[in-house]
Amino acid sequence: MTANTLKRVLVFIASPGDVSDSRNFVRHAVERINRLVAEDNGFLLEPIGWEDIPPGKGNRAQEIINPYINAASIFIGILHRRFGQPTGEAESGTEEEYNLIEQRWVNEEPKPEVLMYFKKIPSEQLADPGEQLQRVLAFKERIKKTCLYKEFESERELEESVQDALHDW
Repeated sequence: MTANTLKRVLVFIASPGDVSDSRNFVRHAVERINRLVAEDNGFLLEPIGWEDIPPGKGNRAQEIINPYINAASIFIGILHRRFGQPTGEAESGTEEEYNLIEQRWVNEEPKPEVLMYFKKIPSEQLADPGEQLQRVLAFKERIKKTCLYKEFESERELEESVQDALHDW
């Protein structure tokens, strides 16, 4: 099969700025799945995150990003200590992106794949979390009722987990 006949599958990677290393490991997982199984099955996973999206015009920066979430078949969210900045619609860009994919998951068939990952926080930091970490923890508590999520300690562990999930998909 040639690249022209492969079905493109958009994989949106949602995350604030403090997990850039984690985003790179997720991209490695996507690339590995593309090499090992995607092409043979007629598709090509295309990872994209906020940092890949060209600037454009909108009342809010998030308005430029949101169409990519609406087009994604797979959503991978990553959080650690930072939650991000309010968008006017949500407490952070990552939360607004999650809210959009959650609405799609509720309303669409076939449902988009939603994968959420939280990097583990050392217990001494949990004893006195700052405002950003408190917002991450509150978000984690909110979504646990409706979304299965995984925790990871190392970027290598995250990469393997994403790779397994994409392989299963």
